[in-house]
Amino acid sequence: MHGSRYLEMARQDYPRHGPGTCSYSCTCDPAAQRIQHSSSDSWGPALGHIWVQHLRKLHLEPDSTLVEIGPGFSAKIGFGLAELGFCGALFLVEPNGSARRWAQREYQRLLPAAQVRTSHRAVSDADLPTEGPVDAIIANHVLDDLLMSYFISAPENDRIFGHMRPGVGCPEKFSEIWREILGASRVLHELVDRVVEDVVHYIDVVQSDRLILNEYLSWHHRCCGLGRIHRVSLWTLGRLKQRLMATGQFSTQLFWDSTEAMQWLVAERLTMDSDNFSSKIIGSRCRRRSLRIASREIQLWHRTRAEHALS
Repeated sequence: MHGSRYLEMARQDYPRHGPGTCSYSCTCDPAAQRIQHSSSDSWGPALGHIWVQHLRKLHLEPDSTLVEIGPGFSAKIGFGLAELGFCGALFLVEPNGSARRWAQREYQRLLPAAQVRTSHRAVSDADLPTEGPVDAIIANHVLDDLLMSYFISAPENDRIFGHMRPGVGCPEKFSEIWREILGASRVLHELVDRVVEDVVHYIDVVQSDRLILNEYLSWHHRCCGLGRIHRVSLWTLGRLKQRLMATGQFSTQLFWDSTEAMQWLVAERLTMDSDNFSSKIIGSRCRRRSLRIASREIQLWHRTRAEHALS
């Protein structure tokens, strides 16, 4: 499906139970209807309560092994795991040093019985944070961060995200970069392709049985007048669903839940035999190499434009 059609879909609400073969569904607490996506102190625990309901629907045990991508300076999933009574192994994949140290301290405080470890490696590096099997890869509102991280250099990414805290508005540089991304259609398509391929490859490396992602219109983006980022994230979520279905190894469901005002992607591995899955994505590694080259060209294009603007 062409990107323009995905973008058109992203402007509309998906049905509550979207297309897919996954039997998973969620009927959330009616109190969720009163939750506002905001910067308030109550937002983290409220969203954690939503997360724990999804984790229970997937029968994740308190002693599971989980990988969370990009917690940042927020413990939204951590609040949910605390409600679950989590006592397993949790690996936080967070390249930003300040956010990584903050997240490890906060998650360990919330989950005193759990083993909380961190990895500084980005998703694109696809390292294996644990030697044992992974029950689920989880991430809260992370796709926009991944998209932006592929557009700018790692040091610039660290500088920008190192200052973003809950309740604090977006840095001006953040807004400038996203307006540049949104104004370049070809670049945007390449960034989405790169994120989708890297996430699928990451699932292959980690050999996770499940993937759970969500997206919603964030307070930060609303304050910056950048609501279009949400549409791009929905588009990326849809592309990721199709890519996972193409492996033949996952049942997937992409659905909009109006009680939560959130979009969810839930994927569950159909079998424990990963040979077929691995063989089907070998071809994607060639695409990932070409996308990495394209990503370097994007960053060069971005720097050239920035230098030209200063001259």
